[in-house]
Amino acid sequence: DRCWLFRRQWSGDLPRCSQGAGLQGAGSGAYHHPPLPPTFGLTVRRDHHCLPQDYADLCVPDWLESEPEFYWGFWGGCFNDYRDTGPHEGYAIIRKWTDAMFRQSDFAERIRARLQDGSGFLGRQSEDEPYKVDSYPGAFYLFTSNVDAHSFDHFEASEIRECHGNIECFQCDQPCIAKIWRAPEDLRFALNKETMTATIATAEQKAAMEAETEVAKIAEDEVDKEDEEDGPGEEGEDQGSRREGGTSDGENAAVVPAPSSAPNAAVGRINGRSRLTTLRYMPPPQNDPATMPKVNGGSIFPPGAIPMCPSCGEPARPSILMFEDDSYIWHRSQDTRWKIFKKCVAAEIREISSERKARVAILEIGAGSNVTTVRNTSEQLVSYFNDASSVSLIRVNPELPLADDPELVRGDYCEMIPIMSYGLDAIKRIDKIIEQWQEECEEGADSGDLARRGDLRGFAAAVGAAEGAEENAK
Repeated sequence: DRCWLFRRQWSGDLPRCSQGAGLQGAGSGAYHHPPLPPTFGLTVRRDHHCLPQDYADLCVPDWLESEPEFYWGFWGGCFNDYRDTGPHEGYAIIRKWTDAMFRQSDFAERIRARLQDGSGFLGRQSEDEPYKVDSYPGAFYLFTSNVDAHSFDHFEASEIRECHGNIECFQCDQPCIAKIWRAPEDLRFALNKETMTATIATAEQKAAMEAETEVAKIAEDEVDKEDEEDGPGEEGEDQGSRREGGTSDGENAAVVPAPSSAPNAAVGRINGRSRLTTLRYMPPPQNDPATMPKVNGGSIFPPGAIPMCPSCGEPARPSILMFEDDSYIWHRSQDTRWKIFKKCVAAEIREISSERKARVAILEIGAGSNVTTVRNTSEQLVSYFNDASSVSLIRVNPELPLADDPELVRGDYCEMIPIMSYGLDAIKRIDKIIEQWQEECEEGADSGDLARRGDLRGFAAAVGAAEGAEENAK
């Protein structure tokens, strides 16, 4: 029996990271040439005075009142770049793992049965929330501090917990109401890169942006065509890793980042792939901006202006937890679903502990030390599930892969597997070893090995092998 909790801090709250420090980097996002631009050290001079200099100064709600267009220069730029940049292939690989090992297993069915049996998993949803969930997770859950909403491109809404909110949801800045609403599908912001200010794009500005996007897609197709003509790189290196700039010597060698040939990412110019599966698994909006009653009778996303609250007509903001933020509206039912899921998993573990072994794997990718919400949650879960026969915390991080709490590894129930690596490279290596292991099971191993094909022990073993530490994952 197995359960997998997938945690990540792949991009944090900045318009950066998706290939290197984004979907698999750490909090600072500085481990690769990212496809999304960094904002640290940004200084904008306007009217003979300087506006915010770094992320901590930029990411505070007060700027919406004092400098609204500058506020939206930052968050509007984030919105555009998140919408334009697709999640890298690591998302699809992890979705493949969950489908193969954690959605339809016996343990997954038992968890779903508990969730359906009066747990309140679906029963505590409010009409004030941006969407309504109508399905149940299995033995997998994703906890993320990302605010890009890219998780919804590959994972079900019922198995996602965004502890800091996301850029696709809006709320009143006051807030005068507890309502959260979805951004329209065609929302774009017109960004002035000289002043770093922005307003909602007009129809003409949207058309110009769409033309630029088409040019970028043509360039991507040309790169793909060149890759196909060039064929695979040396020693099994694929074209994707060559574009990302990673190099390695041998299958289990440490990853050595190489300078990228792509231009540095900048606001409005990204190095990632186009987003083709935008919000594929996010349910339809409960509060459609087009039909919501408005205090002034006009649009709450007026072209040439900034987003407005439909109830009071004052400025609206992204429903994202910022610094010095006392007006953020929690997505309460999402938080409730996560807590109920944890309780059901812990209860199932206790019930079957006398019959058979239960194993929990916590895979954490790219959670750094700037904002430690994800790292703290991972280590807390180790103790929370201590009734399991084993809990494996697999921490992928190029700088800080070890446990923060020294007591964590002193017990006999926690198996700490540190992987000092970039996220995408680690995911690819683990995936390759899982595929090899499954092929070996199918090719002639005894029935016991075949039974292990979908067992968590094999997953943990593959993770250990990817790091060259097979003895830690037996």
